[in-house]
Amino acid sequence: MVKEIIHARDGKVRLVKLRTAPGTLLRSVQRIYPLEIYDEGVPVLTPASEEADYEREVTTSPGEKENGGQA
Repeated sequence: MVKEIIHARDGKVRLVKLRTAPGTLLRSVQRIYPLEIYDEGVPVLTPASEEADYEREVTTSPGEKENGGQA
């Protein structure tokens, strides 16, 4: 479990402090891998739903967004 996020001088996240069974560890974010954990209260995005959202954004012209969908 991530206990703390540590930012570099440039403001980007570079390290995290992790809680493990034996204690805490500092790890580079490049060495951290997100695990797929299922929670019934959180909707899970599938590749199909992400693709549909992207297509909706791409196919809607800026004028349609400003006019509420009317060109």
